[in-house]
Amino acid sequence: MQPVDPTASEPSPLTCPNCQNNTAISVVPIQGKDESWFAAIDCGHCREHAFFQVDLADSPVFYFPDWIEGHMNSLQQEWNEWVALKRRYLSPNYSIRSIQTRRLNIILMSAMIAAALFFLLDQYHLLGIVFEDREARQHTLNQYVTHLTSLPCFSSAMRVKLETIPILYTTESVYRNHEIQYGETGKYWGEFQIKIHRSNFWFFGKPKKSRLIETIIHEVRHRASPGLGHNVRFYQLVQKDTQCALKHW
Repeated sequence: MQPVDPTASEPSPLTCPNCQNNTAISVVPIQGKDESWFAAIDCGHCREHAFFQVDLADSPVFYFPDWIEGHMNSLQQEWNEWVALKRRYLSPNYSIRSIQTRRLNIILMSAMIAAALFFLLDQYHLLGIVFEDREARQHTLNQYVTHLTSLPCFSSAMRVKLETIPILYTTESVYRNHEIQYGETGKYWGEFQIKIHRSNFWFFGKPKKSRLIETIIHEVRHRASPGLGHNVRFYQLVQKDTQCALKHW
């Protein structure tokens, strides 16, 4: 490719889409192969430039500034679209949408990191990785048991078991047959006891009330009604007592 008559590069009536200058713009015609023609546009003010193919099939002999005058609108539109395209994809700082997209990505990434940290912190008692104050956990458990005995929700048999059977917080493994076991009841060290295992009953040091209450009631119900096992009636009683306890808590 090579430019044609230099007189064809006179200032054009185009306006630079980048700096809005319209006094230092030149358009140079360049002839390619197979009689194809191109327009090389350059802004002498901000050095913005563009290169477009133009249709001169019907003008074998022409004076380029006159041709520009007749096709200024279409050439200006193509230049505007080209600069807008570069701003959007090559210079994202120019795009408000790009800035908003980056902010959204940062927010989403922060939320994902926060969710991951939350999951780890919420589960660290379950995994037994970080030291925990077992005495403080047992004290909280004792407070819950004492408060449960004061609620008008339980049968006399349930109330007796709450008051007489030791309920202990343990750091034993909570996994049984690939499942999480929140608690268990049985005869340990020669007497009936209820164990509340290390599990996700805690949220940043605060107990998850409904889950802890349901687990205590679940295990105490096993001692008050050992013949029920885990049948439908058992779960109905546990649900009824749990709902009542939460209502009167």
